[in-house]
Amino acid sequence: MKAIHACAAVLTAATLATISPAARAQCGNEEASAGTLEDLAAAIVSGLADGPTDGLSENPRIADIQKRLHGMSGMDARLSSSALLDAAFQDGRISLADAQAFVDLRTRILDAWSDARFHEDWFFGLDGSENVSPWQVDERYMEDLRLILAELGGDMDADAKALLTGIVKIADKSGVPAKTLEQLGTYLSGRPTDPRGAKKFEEQLDAAYATWNFELYKGPTGGWKRAFVVADAPDPAIRAFAERADAAGNGDGKVDLEEMTLTTLVVRLEKTFGTNVKLVLTSEGRSFARVKDGKFEIHIDRNTPAHDAEGVLAHEYGHVLLARYDQTNRRTRREREAEADFVSGWVHGKLGFALDSSGFGWVSRRWKYSAADPDHGDFRDRVEIVGAGYRAATGKDLFAVPTPREPAAPGEAPEFVP
Repeated sequence: MKAIHACAAVLTAATLATISPAARAQCGNEEASAGTLEDLAAAIVSGLADGPTDGLSENPRIADIQKRLHGMSGMDARLSSSALLDAAFQDGRISLADAQAFVDLRTRILDAWSDARFHEDWFFGLDGSENVSPWQVDERYMEDLRLILAELGGDMDADAKALLTGIVKIADKSGVPAKTLEQLGTYLSGRPTDPRGAKKFEEQLDAAYATWNFELYKGPTGGWKRAFVVADAPDPAIRAFAERADAAGNGDGKVDLEEMTLTTLVVRLEKTFGTNVKLVLTSEGRSFARVKDGKFEIHIDRNTPAHDAEGVLAHEYGHVLLARYDQTNRRTRREREAEADFVSGWVHGKLGFALDSSGFGWVSRRWKYSAADPDHGDFRDRVEIVGAGYRAATGKDLFAVPTPREPAAPGEAPEFVP
């Protein structure tokens, strides 16, 4: 449980951005209380909430349901939908906002799991004795949802019930034929690539850093970062790269961290797989691939969390890379989305992700359900498909359970080798 208690160590910048001022004040040890359902969800996931997370509701009906939920011991005592259930029923009815809080809490729990994994600081099991996988967390969460719907569906607003019912339905019916992914793996394995070209570009860029003039700017977390001056690029090839990276962003004559990292990955993808795209960094609130004026474009939202951006870009590049393949094979939209997830795992296996070498940060964003978008699939499908792409590229398991590094002292959690 060390990962839950260390607020600053566990929560990502993206998670902190979603936490309410009240919960954020708790992280700073200031006087604050979780007065809304959103606040409570944030406090629960940071392991700081008191009250309902430590006991049963004063409402006998809700207390009875809480006893039947899988969340009253071990890790789930602090990361439990039972606490939200009690808070939701303070006004006697589950609203759409309450239902969304259930969905968001699950996403935040699994984001925290991902960060804990990245820091080799695993959640310890549902009974406190073994490390817990995201699949176990999700399975329990879905069981909670089914029980809540069965017992309290009549006490929900119509929109709230529709949201939760839609999520359960996606989880129950989701699936992509294994043959589709087997064919894709065969296609990618047999497709001509030029990894040496990508490697040569990386070496040129690394060498350029030694003499490339830069300016300092403050990043979103307050740390100082470098922005390289386009005009001072040390040679024509790097100058052309810098101009492209600058054009993808704000065109201010400097290449910041986002522009540099994502354009670098695009060039590596292009040199490896041979399919060229135009990169566009935006604040549109979404990321997507499209064809405009006969050319492929990939739009990446600048607000995408850093450890997620590479995986999102690789997913969108998958759509570009497979455009003709998918058309020839008449893939459905669900299959196309699954194949893009497979490609993102494949790309991570072949090229690596600079911002998150573990890959867990990228995969964590696949936790999210959208009842309005079943084509992207259920969490388990998406995570397994990303993992299958990585395994096909490397022969290794991205989600292998870690083995103990050394025996733990009495009362301490063992360390693990990732």
